[in-house]
Amino acid sequence: MVRMMSKSKQKERTKESGDTESPINICPKCGADLFKVGVTEATAGGYSETEIRFENGEALKGFTDVQNFDEQWTICGNCGARLSDRTASDVIRAYEKGIRIKERM
Repeated sequence: MVRMMSKSKQKERTKESGDTESPINICPKCGADLFKVGVTEATAGGYSETEIRFENGEALKGFTDVQNFDEQWTICGNCGARLSDRTASDVIRAYEKGIRIKERM
């Protein structure tokens, strides 16, 4: 189970961390396409990681030991930057939405 974060909370975290807004699949630090390099989901108030890869039109997730957490953020698979303005779930949904749009074309 992945806890969702409201858009207002995400914007608040963006301001706190100094991250600049960028497309959901682009790392604002190194410019990597997260759909290609993957992401790691991290949480605090406990700890859990879920490795996520994107292959053959699917988002593939590893096992996650789900607990209650105070914070959640995404780590760029290329440079390791902490992207506190988006969750791994946000990246997965954007990826899956993009695949569905391509399939309709």
